[in-house]
Amino acid sequence: AYLDHEGDGGLSSLSAAKRVFDKVKATASSDLHAPMTRIVQLVKTNFAKQVLPKMLSGADAAGGDCVSLAQGWSAGTATRPKMHWGTYKATCRRHGVFRMDWNTEMAEPVFRAVSTEWERVFVSSLAKELAATRAEMLKILKTLHDKIATGLEQEAQIPKGRVRDIRAPQERSAVTKLEQMTGAAREIGQKQQRDISRLIVPAITARMVPGYDKGMHEMGTGSARRRVDIIEKHVDQQKGTMFKDAVEQVGGRIGALLDELSTVLHATSDQILKDMQVNYSVMWEAEAATPQAILARRAMATKLSTYTNQAKSAKHDLLKAHNDLPPPDPDDDDDIQEMKEGGSQEKEMDIVDLLDDDVDIAAIPKAAKPSWAVKKEKA
Repeated sequence: AYLDHEGDGGLSSLSAAKRVFDKVKATASSDLHAPMTRIVQLVKTNFAKQVLPKMLSGADAAGGDCVSLAQGWSAGTATRPKMHWGTYKATCRRHGVFRMDWNTEMAEPVFRAVSTEWERVFVSSLAKELAATRAEMLKILKTLHDKIATGLEQEAQIPKGRVRDIRAPQERSAVTKLEQMTGAAREIGQKQQRDISRLIVPAITARMVPGYDKGMHEMGTGSARRRVDIIEKHVDQQKGTMFKDAVEQVGGRIGALLDELSTVLHATSDQILKDMQVNYSVMWEAEAATPQAILARRAMATKLSTYTNQAKSAKHDLLKAHNDLPPPDPDDDDDIQEMKEGGSQEKEMDIVDLLDDDVDIAAIPKAAKPSWAVKKEKA
């Protein structure tokens, strides 16, 4: 579409095209960022209302269970035999992790309480909101492109087909960018869920280390019993704050999660708007309307059309071989129906001196006319 642009409407057309885009751009940024801001705020609210209360209730449950759990390490339970004193000491020496992981066992009520709500907020609910945001963004983009197209056609007198050829690739690109955004945003939530244990367990371990070290250094007659008493007493002393402090660390990370999510979402909006300006700018850049620029595009269009047609033909043949050929699209000027053998031949290209300011543009043969021009002549 860029190569087909002749830029021959004069300075008035260029100025009008720039005014049209600037007018739409004035509100485009806020329009494109509004859905992104809303989804970040929704995630923040859902975390505060659904996830955090579950995490705190899990911390309370862990505090209530940890003393009996610690007693079971030495005395044994119905499902676990009594631990040998040597194994108990070795576990203290390794700060709660040897053949068992005492720290993770104590944190289990927190994991169990938060897993369901985290999955609901940051995976299931987020996926639905992202899908709705994607649909909303596409609707907003359609409105923006419609306004630009109408202005370019009516005020800048640019042919409808030329505007459509500039617009179509942008819409396809926007769909791809929004799909990538959705995948990246979901991965952020899933990654944070995986990282919960990396925050909670180390926090509990840090609070237990003094007790582990004190118990490990007990020696002499009766040291095994004293070691058990030290660990169980330390757990009882820490139960009131140890798990809540760990949960607060996770809550503190939600800010970083929201910042990361916001960055991904808003960067997509910024990139889409930037792409729009870059692609539409060919309609008003004076440099694009110089004789040299027009000649350069004509020369490039002739050669590029050969390769693009070959690529489209190869895709057509591949889909046909797999019986996956879509029905013809009457609105797609580039839709390939059938390529006859010998039907595509490269035409020798004229060599044009682009530095020659006196070159007669009208005397230079144009590349194959764009589809919109052909249709117009037929009409």
